[in-house]
Amino acid sequence: MTQAKTWRVDTKEYKMDYNDGRPRVTFPVTTLTGAARGDSIKIFQTAGDYYPLETRWEGKSGKVDWKRGDLDPAKVYCTFKAYAVNVYLTSTTRIRLLLSCRLF
Repeated sequence: MTQAKTWRVDTKEYKMDYNDGRPRVTFPVTTLTGAARGDSIKIFQTAGDYYPLETRWEGKSGKVDWKRGDLDPAKVYCTFKAYAVNVYLTSTTRIRLLLSCRLF
């Protein structure tokens, strides 16, 4: 049985072109949402390039929070710079994180 996976962006703006001969779809700042097997992740304030033949999203920056876990997103969040996601495997790579946690 295959795992159901979906990725979507919350914008209708995009630009299609080629980068080194590879088709590319470039998205401005948006929210990227990934869902698989009853779980999901939202990457806020991200922009990036999607390479459809490689099923790869290359993000330029982003922010995640733990609002679903009842933690205040203004106090508990994580920001990061460049990252990549294989949207077929639902795996992320090359993420350098900065965690901010102000509980008190």
